[in-house]
Amino acid sequence: MLYHYRKQGHYRLLAFVLMPDHFHLLITTSPGTTLERALQLIKGGSAYQLKQAGRKGPAVWQKGYTDRRVRNAEEYKTFVEYIQQNPVKAGMVERPEKYKYCSAYPGYKLDPPRPYLSG
Repeated sequence: MLYHYRKQGHYRLLAFVLMPDHFHLLITTSPGTTLERALQLIKGGSAYQLKQAGRKGPAVWQKGYTDRRVRNAEEYKTFVEYIQQNPVKAGMVERPEKYKYCSAYPGYKLDPPRPYLSG
């Protein structure tokens, strides 16, 4: 779902990690797409796919989300590091690039940050 809606132009994908019980996402929304709408697409689309695949039971996602604004290059680097270190801190891998569901894993294509976040 992340790449599907990215390809449609709803947002730019900067970093992500999907953990067993939560996920972190760093995106820049496109004009005409609010943060609420971007998350609705991602969460709704993935829940629909899981339902189509036969998943039964309670809702996949909790309601709501926590958002933070990235204001400068230093904060951007801190957020990316925090996101990518999640599986390491959880003891799942020794290095973030070893965790398959993390943007640090080789092969994932990410968008560059806005110029003011590049430092």
